[in-house]
Amino acid sequence: MSDKIRRMFESSDWDALIPIYKHIWEGDDRQMQEASAHVGMCFTWAMGDLELTENFMNRLPEDCKDKHLFTALLHAHRDQFSEATKFIQLAREEMQSSLISHISEPYSRGYQQVFRCQMLTELEEAIAFRTTANDERRAVIAKTWKQRFLSGKRDVGMWLKLMRLHSIAIRPIHDIDTWIKFINTSRSSGQLTVARNAIFQLLQDEANYFQEVVTGDPNAVSPLVLSQAKNYTYLKAVAIEQQEQQAPMDVVPTIFGSGSMAESLSTSVAWESRLYRNDKYGKPDALNGVSLDNAICLTVQPALVYMYVKFKWSMNEYRDAFEMMELFVKTYSERIGFDKENPTSYVNGPEAIRFSSSSEESKTAYYLSRLYCKKAEWLIKVQQDAAHLAQKAREKAKWRSSNAACLNHVAYKASSPRRRGRRAAAARVNTIFANRRAQSTVSGSPSIASSDSDDQMNTDIEFLSKKQGNRISESILESYRAATILDNKWYKAWHSLALQHYFETKKYEKHSRVTSDIIEKYVVPAIHGFSRAIQLFKEDTTLQDTLRLLTVWFNYSQHDSVVQAVIEGIKFIPLPTWLQVIPQILARIHIKSEGTSRLIKQLLAELGKVHPHAILFSLYVAQRSDNLDRSKAAGEVLADLYILYPKLVNETGVVSQDLIRMSMLPCEMWHETLSDLEACLYLPTNLEEAIKTLRVLHSQLRNAQTLPELRFVHRFGKELAAAEVYLENYITSAPMFRDESLLYTAWNLHYGPVFARNKSDSFTEQRMGLKAKTLLLEECTLTLMRCNNMSLAVPGTYDPASEIVLIGSFHREAAIRKTKKRPRHIRIKGSDGHDYPFILKGNEDMRQDERAMQLFGLIKLLLSRDTETARRSLTIEQFPVIPLSSSCGLAGFYPNCKDLHDIICDYRAANGIEPYYEIELAKLYSKDWELLPFMEKSKLFTMIWNKTSGDDLKCALWYTAPSAEEWLIRRTNYTRSTAVMSMAGYILGLGDRHLANMMMHVRTGKLVHIDFGDCFEIAAQREKYPEKIPFRLTRMITNAMELGTIEGTFKFSAHHTMRVLRANQESLMAVLEAFVFDPLVSWYYIQESPKLSEPEVVIASHRRTNSSTVRSTTPIGTPPSYYAMLGQGYMPNTNMKDIMCGSRPDESNRLKARIKDEGADDGSWQFGNPKASKIVSRIRDKLVGADFGPHRHLDVAEQVKKLVEQATARENLVGLYVGWMPLW
Repeated sequence: MSDKIRRMFESSDWDALIPIYKHIWEGDDRQMQEASAHVGMCFTWAMGDLELTENFMNRLPEDCKDKHLFTALLHAHRDQFSEATKFIQLAREEMQSSLISHISEPYSRGYQQVFRCQMLTELEEAIAFRTTANDERRAVIAKTWKQRFLSGKRDVGMWLKLMRLHSIAIRPIHDIDTWIKFINTSRSSGQLTVARNAIFQLLQDEANYFQEVVTGDPNAVSPLVLSQAKNYTYLKAVAIEQQEQQAPMDVVPTIFGSGSMAESLSTSVAWESRLYRNDKYGKPDALNGVSLDNAICLTVQPALVYMYVKFKWSMNEYRDAFEMMELFVKTYSERIGFDKENPTSYVNGPEAIRFSSSSEESKTAYYLSRLYCKKAEWLIKVQQDAAHLAQKAREKAKWRSSNAACLNHVAYKASSPRRRGRRAAAARVNTIFANRRAQSTVSGSPSIASSDSDDQMNTDIEFLSKKQGNRISESILESYRAATILDNKWYKAWHSLALQHYFETKKYEKHSRVTSDIIEKYVVPAIHGFSRAIQLFKEDTTLQDTLRLLTVWFNYSQHDSVVQAVIEGIKFIPLPTWLQVIPQILARIHIKSEGTSRLIKQLLAELGKVHPHAILFSLYVAQRSDNLDRSKAAGEVLADLYILYPKLVNETGVVSQDLIRMSMLPCEMWHETLSDLEACLYLPTNLEEAIKTLRVLHSQLRNAQTLPELRFVHRFGKELAAAEVYLENYITSAPMFRDESLLYTAWNLHYGPVFARNKSDSFTEQRMGLKAKTLLLEECTLTLMRCNNMSLAVPGTYDPASEIVLIGSFHREAAIRKTKKRPRHIRIKGSDGHDYPFILKGNEDMRQDERAMQLFGLIKLLLSRDTETARRSLTIEQFPVIPLSSSCGLAGFYPNCKDLHDIICDYRAANGIEPYYEIELAKLYSKDWELLPFMEKSKLFTMIWNKTSGDDLKCALWYTAPSAEEWLIRRTNYTRSTAVMSMAGYILGLGDRHLANMMMHVRTGKLVHIDFGDCFEIAAQREKYPEKIPFRLTRMITNAMELGTIEGTFKFSAHHTMRVLRANQESLMAVLEAFVFDPLVSWYYIQESPKLSEPEVVIASHRRTNSSTVRSTTPIGTPPSYYAMLGQGYMPNTNMKDIMCGSRPDESNRLKARIKDEGADDGSWQFGNPKASKIVSRIRDKLVGADFGPHRHLDVAEQVKKLVEQATARENLVGLYVGWMPLW
């Protein structure tokens, strides 16, 4: 019983607690009474019943830690300030020892003690507030309370205690902003009972205050307050009389003297009547006989009205909330003279002067704009839910129709001819009526009638949808437009208006019917709205609005009116705003529209003049593009910046070029290229690209400068020069008469032997990291060694609001990481004396990782703004990503991080366990794991699963923690970060989550993901070894969590993360759509796989034959290429981690990614692209809970549950590639 009472108290469920306490205190169980006295004292004080509070307090044991505190509170409430001060001192002395013991404790454990100290301090301040006559001192105390309130922990229970304490000095109706914030926080966190009780107390205090004004000295208040009090008292009396008669108020004078409220109320008789019958919150004896709904109609505070209609909507009383909101919209509009049909008259008429000079008018207009915006949001929900209900009704009718047909078919076979005719006629009648029911539902008529709450919600939605009719989209735009006029400096109104115009445009895009009229009606206002929203936004980032603006601009860049609207909008957008979208702007620098191309170059030039450090690396990436138009456009901008910053531009070019050279040594480049050449013997469509790359490498050999390049030339120069002769003879031949035997001869005599020797000799061992673990800068690039005290900022550190950190020097050694692509670990010393570590990656397009970091940055911001996620420190770890070319880039490296693969292997090595014990165990039963049928593989998988524990990561975390408390903190951080990244990665469709791509910060336990090469579920679409799991949640990952593994912190964190992502779906879709339609990073995602024509099939067959001849002449003992080993066992002479850390790639996708064409036509990435549209639809389905079926929208809890089931299902893990380590 005690636990149940405490749970009810924590959720502030007073209605449930009152009968329980009545039962306890009328009984004879004194032990239970003493055990429940503390909670009773706390909740009765929160309710404001001081008499009951004292009764409960008297039953507390003498050693209760809160007895002195509550005694002081009671004395303060009764104006016995000297007694209250004495007990405050006793309480402070009592908690002194416990506070000292908590000083060394973590923040979360010591916070409760600190909060009790805060309550004592604020109680002293409340007494000072009451006893001083100095208004300035009172103002300082009130301001201090508000700052503490907003900066403290966002805990509803703690906030309630503080507000009750503050009410000793400041009555709730005079601290209305704080109370409303508390009510909204309670409502948004799902504690609706707490919100209802707070509303009741606030409205009751307003009624009491006006009663005191009427019965008190009329000269003690302003004439306005006195007039409000008299009107309120009269209206309350009328409301009580009407409630007793169970009828609505026929005539209600308005509080401010106009007749609009009376007219509004009298025209909504049906609504008022239903309110009196169905009022769930306003009891007949509440507020001296006035229900909550009627008390809201009496209030003089528009803020209370706005808060209350939102509360009604959150209780799923859609129809009541909407009609109440419309009532007040009409009343307030008439009060300030606003007509939404003719809004310009309000802005330019005499009302504007009255609005600017009257605080009451200003306040009314402020909240009227909020009501209009909320109306539009509710109409959007009504529109979406009505469409969903109509779809369900159509499906139900279709099911009934098909079911009836099946039953009739069965009966047809089993019946006589006469009965068949009757039953066929009955089936036709049933089908007709089912179709009519479906059409009735589509048209909006209520077809769902039930007493259940869900059915009532659906009925309300259908009613409101039918009431709005076909004008619902126009009503939404009108409401948003009205909100922008009433509050011209409100970001949310402008953002929502622009977004709605954008969505209306997309409706026409689906049917390719975007005419000039549509451009003027929707596109141009969308650009204007986004520009205004960006200008007004005061928070950290405007990424979503800026990306939407770019999307609309680039999609309709061929229209002069669109370009002109962008030119007008750019004038008012702060220049630093564009820094966050430089990659997206540069991706379209070669756009065909002359006006847009010129405007982009002007914008980049202006940006570079003020923020050169932020743009130069990106400009060099574009300037190195194979696309001539793109390279030329970027070169023009660089030439303009060279005039202003010649040294800076030169330094950027030198640093980026030498880092590119260092990212891949000649042996690595030739290994990759020759491997692709061998693969292209099977894929004739890719042969020309492989030849193009070969010519570039031959050209580089003729200009060898560094020591590794000279070594390679000395080793293989003669053979490659001979091979180049065959290659050039093939290329110089006429396309129709090219002799492909020249290529096979070149491979057989020269390229093949070079490929084999490059892979197997001692020089390749250095490349594989088996001997040499570091590279020396003086060998790879002397230029970087000589770069000291540069004018260039350390890559990825530039911040307009902070001091620039310049490059001091490059460290002499660059470590080679033991992963498949052998990235370099380099360090740059900054001008501030700190080292900045980076991972230098070659043969990898880092522009996609750059876009992924944009998305994660937005998610991090959204999580920090949400109360629940911020309180639990749910976040995503970010790092800077700096592309240097289309196949090379830098990634900021987290210090003190190790990938999970190394953590597990180190633990096993320290404990004498075989690093890949599961694989060795599988070899005992089958040498060819990959070739086993699914059922056999599943049996073997289950057997190994049962024979191994999978606790290695769990034990590693325990043994590396310095203390149990530190281990608990790390485990919590690990579990939370795993949950957040799982949900974020699922939305992005992130694949290839092998253990080398998941790193852990060894001091905090937080998980950091790297390598975002597989997005949009491309890993799940592979022909071979598709990843059917939404994220990695294997047993080693889950065993390292709490005792209940995924049950508890993981699911709780995942639930809140998904809730935040779904609540901000439009912001996320802005980033993700820009990602999908970016021509530089998603080209190979949205292209269909090439299909060979019949002649090409013959050519491919011929090449396979020739290729087999080639391999037969390859020297004995030469290890086959990686491509040739597909579908076979492990590769010999290869570092084991290369095998055991990764998903087996789809080679067609890998080759397609390497040869992506940056010069493709811009139209390929418009919204008409079917594959891109499919990706966007899939992402949106995830964000609305329709990812497991388009006709059923799951709530957050159901969605997370199904995702976890998918991620942990053994049948999904069995089919994964062995290198992904599903048994880990």
